[in-house]
Amino acid sequence: MKKILVAIIMISIGITPMNSGTHQADTEKDRIVYICTGPKVVAYHYDENCKGLNKCSRSIKAVRLRDVPKRHRPCKICAE
Repeated sequence: MKKILVAIIMISIGITPMNSGTHQADTEKDRIVYICTGPKVVAYHYDENCKGLNKCSRSIKAVRLRDVPKRHRPCKICAE
């Protein structure tokens, strides 16, 4: 009975009992980020107008965060 009461309270205030962080993690992985296609690039950008992309010698490509190569890291400028 106590578990049912707790579950009803959690649902009424908008908390799902299980997997509450899973949807947010999936949404983050689906976020669009921008990468320069140059050969020495190691950062991805959250903003396509980030000044870190100004030096891109090739094209800028929009990709899902889950598809960014493992060697890339978040940009120090726009990730703050």
